Amino acid sequence: MIDNAQKHGIRMIYWPEKVLDAFKKAWEEVAEEQAAKDAFFKKVWEDLEAFGSQYNIWKTYGFLPRPKPPMR
Repeated sequence: MIDNAQKHGIRMIYWPEKVLDAFKKAWEEVAEEQAAKDAFFKKVWEDLEAFGSQYNIWKTYGFLPRPKPPMR
């Protein structure tokens, strides 16, 4: 990825949170509209959302550094 970026002058940046929030909101509106029109899209979207909600635990603990466990 780095070699490709350097060869082609690509800059890797982080999107600001408010831009990401706007993208997410717009996508959710589009997905809701599509789900209302297309039963297959609705099923796939529901499955993807379910996967995403369960993936968060893996995303949190599956990579280093891991968060510190809460103090007991």
